[in-house]
Amino acid sequence: VANASSSERTFVSRCYGLYEHFLRQWLVRFRPDQILVLSYEELQRDPYRLKHRINGFLGLNTKRTKVKIKEVNRLNYDGKIKNPPCAVQERMVKGWRIANENLYALLEEKTAPKMEQRPFPKFVPSSCVHDET
Repeated sequence: VANASSSERTFVSRCYGLYEHFLRQWLVRFRPDQILVLSYEELQRDPYRLKHRINGFLGLNTKRTKVKIKEVNRLNYDGKIKNPPCAVQERMVKGWRIANENLYALLEEKTAPKMEQRPFPKFVPSSCVHDET
């Protein structure tokens, strides 16, 4: 995205927050039982259980095996931002609030995909770093 034009960056940033929009489109084309909704929190909490759920959903072997799940973006380097500054995070939370609320409402509808996690975990901002300027 770094080399993308301004309009491309805007499009990409908007798409990342439109889960509800895409999920509604998928529900037009697929039955709810053909869609599996997962959260990042599930992945963090128990990646092996999540793998088991995905395999079961796909009709694959659900034997709980110890499989290494590749972690990305774990490298530490000078200049890496671990948590966005408070001002940036506040703008992001405010900007995505309505989209997130629409997603949560959709996931509570009777026509929503079946999920083990009800209600779906709501976004909780990570701790932010106050600007030092």
